[in-house]
Amino acid sequence: MEDNLAIRVTGLSKRYSITERKQDLQFSERVKDFFVPSKTKNKQKDDGFYALKDVNFEIKKGESVGIIGRNGAGKSTLLKILSEVVEPTEGNIEINGRVASVLEVGMGFHPELSGRENVFLNGTMMGLTRKQISKQFDEIVDFSGVGDFIDTPVKHYSSGMYVRLAFSVVANIDADILLFDEVLSLGDFSFQQQCLSKIIELTNTNKTVLLVSHNMSDILHLCDRVLYINNGELDFEGGANASVSGYLQSFENTTSIPLTTVIVSDMLLKINTTLISYGVKIKRICLLQNGIIVTQAIEFNSPFEISIELEKLNDDFKLNFCYNIIHHGTVFLFADSFNPLNGQFVLKNKGNYILNMTFPAHILNITTYQISLFISCEENSRTFKINNILEFPVIDTNSTRNHEVYRIWNKFSGPMNPRFEWNLQKIF
Repeated sequence: MEDNLAIRVTGLSKRYSITERKQDLQFSERVKDFFVPSKTKNKQKDDGFYALKDVNFEIKKGESVGIIGRNGAGKSTLLKILSEVVEPTEGNIEINGRVASVLEVGMGFHPELSGRENVFLNGTMMGLTRKQISKQFDEIVDFSGVGDFIDTPVKHYSSGMYVRLAFSVVANIDADILLFDEVLSLGDFSFQQQCLSKIIELTNTNKTVLLVSHNMSDILHLCDRVLYINNGELDFEGGANASVSGYLQSFENTTSIPLTTVIVSDMLLKINTTLISYGVKIKRICLLQNGIIVTQAIEFNSPFEISIELEKLNDDFKLNFCYNIIHHGTVFLFADSFNPLNGQFVLKNKGNYILNMTFPAHILNITTYQISLFISCEENSRTFKINNILEFPVIDTNSTRNHEVYRIWNKFSGPMNPRFEWNLQKIF
């Protein structure tokens, strides 16, 4: 293998049989399995599935590589094989350097041993001498934050304490290749930020890092390149922006949730059953672009509006309206509330109204968004919330921009894509 390569994987496959999977069954499931006719069991003997199938890739020294994919795609299996925890069924793996990994919570820890003993056990398994581990021990414990419990058997640790100590061992020893499986999703917020900073530090010291994560923000922030595993196969690999964008697009193409650009009467009837106690009735909620109700998608290059037609039934309540904008159902972008120029921040008087909120052109990206509506009542401090009242895609129909810079920039998978004013001046 070339000196500049850290990992080379060729024709890697891992096949599990149904029998192997049954070792993980709960007791009740095993009892049910006992009563399955033997003929049926015999038919199942040869059944199996590939967790990984004919995977090929190379990773250079010093690269930070994200591994993404849906649950059950084979990401964790790949890290286990690279960590030599699991044997591959077929294929060849070449590794140039010492490997350290944080896999499933508690993997590699002996539950009856203390945290201190597990630190030395893990270091020894990674090929370190006791002297080398002792040299790093205080730093490992300080980073983990479990110093008060370092002599406590780890079976009494919480999942957060497990991952803190496991991450600290891996991050603070002299390994060349570091494998992390969802470490940034465990522990408290403070430790997650600590882990994030440590991984950035490691990538800046020419360490090779492989990170499995479902958080695309972490992947974009930490990784130069991405491997997308789909149903056990390497679907595509490439730069982080383009790969994450393609991965998120695959969800948009297969989503079972219908896009909602106009609220239909049945939903309004249900909403108004509650809203009538606030003294308001909604007649229509929709998206408008160029004065026309949007039924399919918002065009990226033009402003658009969220429009509510409503009736204020009495003068009893002062109401305000607020929208939350969500990207892919998980990432909160921003909120804005009713703010007319005349300084009247609430709606009080009886009557019929149309309330529009305008988005500028070039603010959202080429992806899918959800909008939630909040209606708050000043008199009783109650708030009525309608989650995902509108869901819509943003598209770019301008096909005249074929410059390479535009194509690269437009594939960025961030939730917003505003246009700012640039100014170039020649000063001499």
